[in-house]
Amino acid sequence: MEEILRYIKLYTDCDDFALKRIKPILEKHLKPKVVVKNKIIEIVRFNTKAKPDIPIQDYFSIYKDTYSVTYKDITRKCRRIETLKIRNAFVRSAIEQGYTQSEIARYLGMNHTTILNIIKKSKV
Repeated sequence: MEEILRYIKLYTDCDDFALKRIKPILEKHLKPKVVVKNKIIEIVRFNTKAKPDIPIQDYFSIYKDTYSVTYKDITRKCRRIETLKIRNAFVRSAIEQGYTQSEIARYLGMNHTTILNIIKKSKV
């Protein structure tokens, strides 16, 4: 509670008299620190995703054997529809497996925003 009041005093023009009047109001509405801590832990547990077991290079080797594509097919810098379909399919499957946009982008030699754009365009 004291920390909150100190921040209020620091960032507003409240004097000590005003802070004494604010303190009981805040105490009424604030929950104990333990409850807030538990909620934060629950939120962190909820937001964490499971990381894939294998590196993205190994995932691509499995993917290329399954779909008979090469690394050159996916990383080729052209706008041919066949290349785009192959790349988009790989990116979508890697995202579904739990790889991050940054990991995929580093592996393909792209920017993570390119991966975000692929995901956005492929959902339509």
